Amino acid sequence: MVEGGIDLLDLAESELATQREICALSDANRLQRCLAILMKAETECAHSAMPRLVLEMALVKMATLTAVVPAREILARLDRLEARLGSGATVSSRPSPPAAPPSRQSPPPAYQRQQPAAPQQRREQEPAPRSAEPAAVAPPEPERQRETPVGGDWAGFVAFVKKTRPLLATKLEKGSPLQLSEGGVQIGFPRGSLELSMLKEKDYHTQLQELAVGFFKRPTAVKIVPISTEDRHLPISLAEKKSLDQAARVTTLKETALRHPMVTAALEIFGGTLDECNEPE
Repeated sequence: MVEGGIDLLDLAESELATQREICALSDANRLQRCLAILMKAETECAHSAMPRLVLEMALVKMATLTAVVPAREILARLDRLEARLGSGATVSSRPSPPAAPPSRQSPPPAYQRQQPAAPQQRREQEPAPRSAEPAAVAPPEPERQRETPVGGDWAGFVAFVKKTRPLLATKLEKGSPLQLSEGGVQIGFPRGSLELSMLKEKDYHTQLQELAVGFFKRPTAVKIVPISTEDRHLPISLAEKKSLDQAARVTTLKETALRHPMVTAALEIFGGTLDECNEPE
């Protein structure tokens, strides 16, 4: 791989010929990537309890290296993309189908154009009366009708708990607020869950009781009950609401990206797909 590097190797002529054949099977870019993998594996082996596993994974990485597109080729493609977008030309690399030839039909005779339509023909040409429009179908009932607890601000109560008991607040975020009022708090957790068994313990239950009194400024009873995950009419938890909001934002972001002309052109040129979109920090 180096000009005039034969003198640096103390090898026989047959061994040099073998080395030349091996080098011809690869290029400098692939060898550099393999060297980077080996250097990283050497550092990890010194601090790993299983150095053999680290070495085996490095060998697998080197054996499965895929070819990379040179940076110059990528820049050339981007230059062609900018030129196409600047000129307003279409970015699709697929040839457009040939236009169908116009049908050559002789115009009707003059007497046919001037002849009025017969009564029966006029009746046939008249638009058919509209049939009665079908009755509007009511949209299906949402799976979970209530997203807020009955009688209070569940998010406000969890935020109040988080100020002094952040660990306890993370458990409450996974619960369904069945009731939240000045007289009592009822929280549901899936049957058999860790949160249910944890919050039923005396210490945590006492902490919840004190925090509810501090939030409502009056005596408040706290009750932890088991619920079924198959019941779709229960209020959703804050953790579920955060997950749904995040999924909706990512979907909107992906749809917006797919409508952008630069993204569309890049996907057409490189033959790729948009698999993942992340929100800007």
